[in-house]
Amino acid sequence: MTRIAALVAKDFAELRKSPGIFVPALLTGCAAILYPFVIAVLIPYFTGEQLADSSDFEIAELFYKTEPAARPLKPIFLSPVSNVESVRSASLCRRADR
Repeated sequence: MTRIAALVAKDFAELRKSPGIFVPALLTGCAAILYPFVIAVLIPYFTGEQLADSSDFEIAELFYKTEPAARPLKPIFLSPVSNVESVRSASLCRRADR
């Protein structure tokens, strides 16, 4: 047990000599906490478009239905749109509104 205590004491002594060693870890932690907040709250607020109004799910569904390479993928969410053309026209109408 004294060897472990000696190693811990040595590590704390090194950290006291160079506290800047914590800077990369603090920046990474802050970024990991801040990015989801920015993406989910700030960007929709400043752009004026809510995430729920985004047509990304419809575009993903259209891609899944029209691309043969996407067939092995399992869809997580498919909207109740039954016709591919209605998805395509809905996404085109939304783009024209912007």
